[in-house]
Amino acid sequence: MEFLPIGSVRLGGRIEEKMQVFFNKRIFSDFAEKHILPEAENALKEQADDNTPIGYWQGEFWGKLMLSACRVQRYTGSAELKEKIRNSVYRVMKFARADGYINSYKDSANVFPPDEETAIKLVGWRCDWNWNIWCRKYTIWGLYETAVLLDDKNILDAAEKNALQLYRELKEKNIKISDTGTRQFLGLPSGSILKPILLIFEKTKNGELLDFAMEIAAEWENGKLPMIKFGLKNTPVHLWREEPRFWAKAYEMMSCLDGIIELYRVTGEEKYLTAVKNIWEQIALHEKDGVFSVGFNDHFAQAELLINSLSEPCDVIHWLRVTGELYRETGDVKYMNAMETTFYNAFMASVTADGKWGARCVRSSGRHFWAEPQCGFKYNHCCVDNMPRGYVNFAETAVCVKDESVYVNHYCLLSARFDGFNIEISDGYLTGGKFIIKIESERDRKVFFRVPPFAGKNAFLGDIKNLRAGEYKEVDIFKGKSKFKVDFDFSLRTLEFDFPVSRELPNDWRTNNWRNEYRPDGLKTMPIDSMVNYSGVRLLYGPILLARSKKVGGTDLAAQTCISADDRLQAENIRSDSESILKLDFSNNGKKFSLIDYASADDDMKNEDTDYFNIYF
Repeated sequence: MEFLPIGSVRLGGRIEEKMQVFFNKRIFSDFAEKHILPEAENALKEQADDNTPIGYWQGEFWGKLMLSACRVQRYTGSAELKEKIRNSVYRVMKFARADGYINSYKDSANVFPPDEETAIKLVGWRCDWNWNIWCRKYTIWGLYETAVLLDDKNILDAAEKNALQLYRELKEKNIKISDTGTRQFLGLPSGSILKPILLIFEKTKNGELLDFAMEIAAEWENGKLPMIKFGLKNTPVHLWREEPRFWAKAYEMMSCLDGIIELYRVTGEEKYLTAVKNIWEQIALHEKDGVFSVGFNDHFAQAELLINSLSEPCDVIHWLRVTGELYRETGDVKYMNAMETTFYNAFMASVTADGKWGARCVRSSGRHFWAEPQCGFKYNHCCVDNMPRGYVNFAETAVCVKDESVYVNHYCLLSARFDGFNIEISDGYLTGGKFIIKIESERDRKVFFRVPPFAGKNAFLGDIKNLRAGEYKEVDIFKGKSKFKVDFDFSLRTLEFDFPVSRELPNDWRTNNWRNEYRPDGLKTMPIDSMVNYSGVRLLYGPILLARSKKVGGTDLAAQTCISADDRLQAENIRSDSESILKLDFSNNGKKFSLIDYASADDDMKNEDTDYFNIYF
């Protein structure tokens, strides 16, 4: 499957409006240029991450900002942003040592965590942090992406030189990459450098870089965490080793999976793709949480068992990334079905309404866990800096091509123009499944329209009825203009929670994680009675997860009980407005109430109400 160049597809409606505010505040603004970006650049100049034996990760932010900015520049076409990117990368290149090393650690060979006794003396717990190679990954990747965007060999050379310095130093000191970084994560953060290493190799054809990549892959086949082997055996992630809450770091692992897919592209070795496809299936089966993300608080620990969900946006974004990359290689519609519900719910819930910030974790009830600046910084956070990538990744998969055929995957308000083919989709999909598709084509083509899995029995696409939900419908489009009136026949539906809620005990680590927020002003906790302790159901309308929220009224459970989504519970006044993607009104047993889309239920980080919203009924 071929993705169109970024910018060929532009989204619209409330989704686009919310993200454009975010782009304006975090990327285009004078504030971003004068405060957000310089803070990240300065980390690579001052190199303070190894000032103490406890290593930090100030060095990841510049690379993340560049990855996001490059994709947003392609999406918007902003010449001004392109120049800002050029200026930033040339400032950063001045920080390079003679051997090419650019990073936030003074000592390039400082790649091991501190011993436990030292850590306990410094921070009071067995902190095993070292993020040297992790930070280097983002710097190298940021250099690569800016080099490609600007078509600048000097920047590409800097990325290559930085990568080679790392590889040569590890070889010289006989260090395995799986032994570096944070001890408990078994080399996952460091190993995730595989992706940018391969991207640079594909541009330069430098054999040392391919050797580096193959050595990383070999450790994942026969080392301390043989994820490729586990993937080929189709073993659930939580069964790979004991106590996954300590090692199964979701964000870093999915970053590694992204690299393994790239290794398949470079080598053609089918086992790499098969392993990732199988791991994806196991994650989808055992780690899908209540808000359509994966994992629990950035760990793979059988999230399916937990009715109270806590999801880090970096996990959301990298689930979208791996899902999209598998779709690129396979064209399997199931990946787009999964991407849709993750994006509209868990991802969009992570972005604040004012566009200035985002979540550290989104919850299934109560209030979200909003991010706090990290590592002593004021303006940067790992999840917040990553968010534009998730948005553009979704837009990139909306309309794709294979040979001469077009594949239409997403139906929010959007337009796409490429290769003599124009398509426009009207608003209405997210507020009822009814919309219009207009196509203008310079030649006859086949178009495959994704029919969402929740399309009702009376769904139609133009004159075509009896659509197969969850599959593609092939349609012949002739030269000239075509117009389709579409109704995917949305209806309310419930999803029940099938596991005992009693698993979540007051002393359970997951309960403590769900309740606690760590902030500079001390520990804040959510009251335990804010957690759901009953076998609730979720209510969905099309791809949208609904929530009861004080934004649209009360959250009294007794007044808003839903046993089944059938003819007894009818939606009224279906709409979107400036503060929501979707709102619905209901009458149930003589009582009226309103619901809102989960993504909009609590997107104001100033909210301190511990019982503000809930996705369960």
